[in-house]
Amino acid sequence: MVKKENFSTWQIAATYIGTMVGAGFASGQETLQFFSSYGTQGLWGILLATFGFGFFGMLVMRFAWQINASSHAALFRLLFGPLLGSFLDWLLNAFLFSTLLIMLAASGAVFEEHLGLSRWWGILLAALLALLVLFFGVRGILAANAWLVPLLILMVLGISLYSLFYHGLSWEVMAQPPASPGVAPHWLLASLLYLSYNLILSATILAPLGGQSQKSSPLYLGAWLGALGIGLLTVLIALVVLVHFPQILDFEIPILYIVKPHPFFIRLIVILVLWTEIFTTMIANLFGLAVRLQDKWGKPPLFWSFILLAAAILFSHYPFSLLVETLYPLLGYAGLAFLLALSYHFLKN
Repeated sequence: MVKKENFSTWQIAATYIGTMVGAGFASGQETLQFFSSYGTQGLWGILLATFGFGFFGMLVMRFAWQINASSHAALFRLLFGPLLGSFLDWLLNAFLFSTLLIMLAASGAVFEEHLGLSRWWGILLAALLALLVLFFGVRGILAANAWLVPLLILMVLGISLYSLFYHGLSWEVMAQPPASPGVAPHWLLASLLYLSYNLILSATILAPLGGQSQKSSPLYLGAWLGALGIGLLTVLIALVVLVHFPQILDFEIPILYIVKPHPFFIRLIVILVLWTEIFTTMIANLFGLAVRLQDKWGKPPLFWSFILLAAAILFSHYPFSLLVETLYPLLGYAGLAFLLALSYHFLKN
């Protein structure tokens, strides 16, 4: 029997945002490759993705609430049936493990590129703190996001508005052609891939939240509030990235390149906040995978978290940007089936 909790709209929205604003988003790497690479057409892609996050995020939690889902596996069985649902469930689990590599690699990149320390300090610190948070279960994840997401919002607002004011945003900048190849041949496909892979990863935490919520209204409002928040932040980052072409293309963490000329204490604050947002996405994905393994083979999520992190550390030496541009689009193509299934189930009912 799933234990019911009284979640607030802000807890749902903050967790939704926190799940998505990890290594790729908060660093600017995702925005660069999925939107800014297409010039101003990428802004239309952001608008499309924002609506999709609100609508499909609401559906994920609505269906999970109706069936009292304890994990994303129950939702997959509802949408795809037992056979195909099990296949997609384990496919997602494989991608969840891949995201652990991305988050750990991003943490190492922050420490190496901008703190002058070994990347292994960043990797090990992220792993140890993740184990500490997951000791408290889903409540620990909700509390971490409720405190850390406002910091990210303030950081992105401050950096973006200052940068746009300092550099200016002329029509020539807005109308410039794409400066680098994107992840897909067209901005529309790139936007759909961005929506689908973020949504299917978010389902690993949204489904348990939906299943455990006492009421449905905070789920619906939280989905749309979270989507609007992520859309606004993405637009701001996309505009800032556009005005820093082409130099910004040479950096693993674009947002830190933007603040590099500023005093060290400002850069240090930005680095710390950015690192915490990488951390919030990591713990959400780690929790979703650990809960799924618990359902399958027993043992508490903390046990599986330790095993998963130990394995992920062995493969976390790959470049962060390479992981984003290869694994994320692949997950996006797989997630398109998830969007179609949600749409079909919604129309059928």
